[in-house]
Amino acid sequence: MGRVIKPEKATSRRKIIEDAIKDLDPALREVYRSVLSEISDDALEDDEYFKRILKRIEEVKRSFI
Repeated sequence: MGRVIKPEKATSRRKIIEDAIKDLDPALREVYRSVLSEISDDALEDDEYFKRILKRIEEVKRSFI
């Protein structure tokens, strides 16, 4: 039997990502939002994938400091 997807988990992860990108340059924020809109809830359920997204956002933030 397949895994049950909890939409609230994906929604909260989307919120976490939105919070992480809020300090980026407006153009970069829009790029991340565009990419985020293409990511499925199933993908956001994957812990490793989610951590990679957050890590990449932090790397981008550091490169602009």
